[in-house]
Amino acid sequence: MFGLFRTLPALILCILSTGLLFSFSACQKDITPEEQERLSRLFPIVKDGKWGFMNYQGKVIIEPQFEPQEDVVDILPRLGIPKRAYVVTDSSVYILESSLQDPALKLALKRLWAYDLLGQHFNMEKNEFVVNRRLRPVGEFDDTLAPVRLHGKWGYINKSGEMAIPFQYDVAKSFSQGLAAVYQSSQGWSFITHKGTRLSADKYYEEADSFSADGLARVRVNGKWGIINTKGKWVVKPKLPFVGNYSEGRALFKIGARTGFINTSGALAVPPKFHSLSSLSGGLAAYQTDKGWWGYIDAYGTPAIDPQFDDANPFSEGMASVRIGQHYGYTNSRGTLVISPTYIQAFSFKEGLAPVKKDVSWGYIDPSGKMVIPSRYDWAYPFRSGIAPVEVKGQFGYIDKKGNYVWEPTS
Repeated sequence: MFGLFRTLPALILCILSTGLLFSFSACQKDITPEEQERLSRLFPIVKDGKWGFMNYQGKVIIEPQFEPQEDVVDILPRLGIPKRAYVVTDSSVYILESSLQDPALKLALKRLWAYDLLGQHFNMEKNEFVVNRRLRPVGEFDDTLAPVRLHGKWGYINKSGEMAIPFQYDVAKSFSQGLAAVYQSSQGWSFITHKGTRLSADKYYEEADSFSADGLARVRVNGKWGIINTKGKWVVKPKLPFVGNYSEGRALFKIGARTGFINTSGALAVPPKFHSLSSLSGGLAAYQTDKGWWGYIDAYGTPAIDPQFDDANPFSEGMASVRIGQHYGYTNSRGTLVISPTYIQAFSFKEGLAPVKKDVSWGYIDPSGKMVIPSRYDWAYPFRSGIAPVEVKGQFGYIDKKGNYVWEPTS
C-alpha cells in the first residue's frame, strides 16, 4: 500500500500511456524485487525491554511484547565456559584472549558463536571477543514467520503478530529455505517447517545451523560435522572435525591445522593448505599465510590478491575492508587500495554505504571514502532495505541513508 501511494505519479503516467484496462497490472510490474522486499520487510524494535516489529517507515506493526534473547551471561555456564574465561560489565561480556587460545574451550566457544548474538565482534586493540548484553533482539522474518521469545521459550509468529508455532523451544533460529533450526535441551537440534512439523522425525543433532542459499546446512553428530540438504539427506556424512556454512557454492573445512573448501556435492574444491580461510564472498575468500599476512583466492584456490594485509574481511559490492598496521581501509578485487586505512574498525559495504569507526564513534562512508553520515553512534550496522540499526548510549534505533532517525533509539 505504501509503495502504491509513493509511486502514484508513475501509475498515472502508466495509465495515460498504456490504456486504463491494463494500466494497474503494468505499473505494478515496475516495482523491483528490492523495492518489494523493502515494502514487506519488518524490523525488530525494542521499547521498555520488550521487542516488537516496525516497517521501513518506522510504523509499529507488531507491538513490543516479546522477551529479549537470553543474556549471554546465562548462556556461558550452560556451555561449560568457566568464569575465569571472561569479564562481565553492565553492557558487555569480554572473552579474554587467553581463553580464545585455550584448546579445552574452543568447542564451547564455537557453540557460543553459533548463537549469532547481535553485537558480537573481535576487539583488535585488546585481543578480546566482545558480546553486547544490551542488544538481545527477537529473530528476523522470512516471508512469513519470525522466531520470538515469551515466558522463557521460543516460538514463531506471523506478520500479524499471531502465534503460528507454539512457544516450546529453548533456542529458535530464523527460517531459511523454508526450514528453521530449533533446539530443545531434552533432545537437541532439529529442523522444522512453517507448519511446525519436523524435517526428520527421528533425527536430532548436537548442533545445527541455518540453511544457506545453496540449500545446505551444517550439523554435528558425535562430535563430527556433516552437511545435509533440505530433505534431510546427507550430502557430506558427519566425519569432519570442522566445516563452515556454505557461501557461493563453497564451504570451508578443516583437517588438522589446515583449511580448504568443499563444493556443494561435498567434493574437494580447494585443498586444505591454508592457515586460515574466510567464507567465499563476491567471488573471493581471504586467506592467511603461516607468517600472518592476509591475501585473497578465488573459488578454485587461485591467488587473486597477494598476501599483504594484517587482516582481511569478505568482499561486498566490489570492495573489502583490510587492515594495514592498526587501521582499516578498503581494497578492490585487483588488490588496489581504494580507501586509505584510517579507521579503527570497518564493516562491509551494503546498499552503497559502509559502517566505520573513527576515533570513538561510528559513522558511514560511501564508496569514495566520503563520510556521508557523521561519526556519532556507539555502534553501527550495515544497511538493509534502506535503513540501518544503530546503538546510542545503550539504546537501539534505526536511521535512513541521510542519517535521519526512522526509529529514535529506545531500550
